[in-house]
Amino acid sequence: MCIAGMVMGFVRYKRKNQSLIEFSPYKKRWFRWHHYTGFIFGIFAFTWVFSGLLSMTPWDWAPFTRLDMEETDKWTGGIMKPDLFSLSPDDAVKCLNGEIAVKEIHFIQLNGKPYFLAYQDEEQTRVIPAGLDPATAFEKFSSRQFEDMVQNLNPGVNVAESVILNVYDDYYYSKHHEKHLPVLRMKMSTPQQTWYYVDLKTGQVVLKHEKLSRLERWLYHGLHSLDFKWLVYKRPMWDLIVGLLMIGGMSVSCTGLVLTWKWVTRKSKKKIEKQFKGA
Repeated sequence: MCIAGMVMGFVRYKRKNQSLIEFSPYKKRWFRWHHYTGFIFGIFAFTWVFSGLLSMTPWDWAPFTRLDMEETDKWTGGIMKPDLFSLSPDDAVKCLNGEIAVKEIHFIQLNGKPYFLAYQDEEQTRVIPAGLDPATAFEKFSSRQFEDMVQNLNPGVNVAESVILNVYDDYYYSKHHEKHLPVLRMKMSTPQQTWYYVDLKTGQVVLKHEKLSRLERWLYHGLHSLDFKWLVYKRPMWDLIVGLLMIGGMSVSCTGLVLTWKWVTRKSKKKIEKQFKGA
């Protein structure tokens, strides 16, 4: 429908006087404004609807951006083994020596080794090895440990890139800077060109991308939310542009609805008049 409308908009494009900005041949108000708004905002209405469709992952065309079951099993070292946690949560908190005010503590297992992950909030966290007594707490893991673990997920595959990100990139990002940094980004030379993003504070693979999922990122988030690096962090510019496009898209829709309603009422009126004359 959007494409047909845009094609008709160009077909009907006509400028009688080059000095005027008027280009619509329609004289009736609603037709004219639907032509104007559709000509300017029609492409954005189309990309918004199209990207919204992709958000439902039709036909499962794009892979998930998390580890699958087999990879998760390798990453954690199998089913959680409570017997490995020789250190109690109370003793783990004591190891922190008041570095943070612990409000929550998680039991985690990485590569078969037990850890406590203590939270004060999303920014203030500490990791405590749970198989050692006494244990030494630390803020983040060594990237070397995760490089070996990612390699274990892809045996025999070369590493195309391994880098620690201290700023967001085009795929691992957050509008409100809520996601953890630093993260380890590893690009593997698989047929799907798989990328892994590992949170060094929690030891979790927070994002996994392949060629199709990276394409989906641009087709869905890029077109639907304008999550482009050069724009998404520039507020209120992003808000103004998105607001303007939303108003424009709504104008196209509203003028189209008015024209549809007028067409339906006109057809209904003619049908009633025809029936009345026939009677």
